[in-house]
Amino acid sequence: MLITDLEMPRLNGFDLAARVRADPRLRTLPIIALSARDNADFHERARLAGINRYETKLDRERLCLALTNVLEIR
Repeated sequence: MLITDLEMPRLNGFDLAARVRADPRLRTLPIIALSARDNADFHERARLAGINRYETKLDRERLCLALTNVLEIR
């Protein structure tokens, strides 16, 4: 599993996810994005990049639930 912020210097989380999805060995790796921004544009960009879950920072309880859900699906 990969947990990434979306806003980072040099390589943002959207581009990181796209690179992961482009690698055949990592295509099914679950990706959870964390962001302080909770808007429709970021959610859509995350979906298009292949991110499985989008969580707003830092709601620890929701993050733990997202981790559990993603692991149970696998």
